[in-house]
Amino acid sequence: MSQTLQANPKALVESIARHLPPGAQEDFRNLLNEVVIKNLTVLTPGGNLLQAGGAKAGASAPPMGVMHTVSGGQAALNVGIQNPPGEQRTIYHEFSYGPLASFSKDVTTLPPTTNTAINIPAPGVNAFCRMRSSYDKKSWSNYQLSATKPVSAGYVDSGSIGAGSTFNQTNYAVVSSPASGSGQEITIS
Repeated sequence: MSQTLQANPKALVESIARHLPPGAQEDFRNLLNEVVIKNLTVLTPGGNLLQAGGAKAGASAPPMGVMHTVSGGQAALNVGIQNPPGEQRTIYHEFSYGPLASFSKDVTTLPPTTNTAINIPAPGVNAFCRMRSSYDKKSWSNYQLSATKPVSAGYVDSGSIGAGSTFNQTNYAVVSSPASGSGQEITIS
C-alpha cells in the first residue's frame, strides 16, 4: 500500500473515497488531500518523495550506485565516497548531518562537492549523517542514511598532539601565584 500511495496518492484517495457512503466521500477526499498529499513530502526524509521502482530514467536522472561511509574520531567526521565503477561523468555529492534521525532540526548541510573524501571538524558531535548525489545539482538521488545510529566525532586526545620539542612546547602548563588568597594574580606558563 505504501508504494501505491507514494506512486500515485491521488488515485489511492479516490479509490478509497468511492467505497464510502455518498455523504462522506467529499469530506474524506478533502481530509486526505490536506493530510496526505500536501504533507507527504514533509514526512519523508529530506522532503524527497520516494518513487516506486526507483528514480526515473532519462538525461536528468540522478546517479545510481554511489556508496559512502562515515567514521568518527579525533574530533572529526570522516566521509569516504565511492562513485559507481567506470562512471565518466562528474558527480556532485551533498552531505548533511544533524542530531536527529528525522533531520528535522539543527541540520548542517555542506555545499555540493566532487570530492570523494570529506573531513569535517566536529568536536564532541554525535550526529546522524546522510548524503545524496547529482550530475547537475538539480536532480538529486534520494538521501542515503550513513548508519542507523549516530556517529560520534569524539574529542582530540593528548596522544594525537605532536611532540612539543620543535617549539619547546608540551601538553603541560605551570600555574603559579606569588601570593595566596582571593584576588591574587595567577600566572600560567
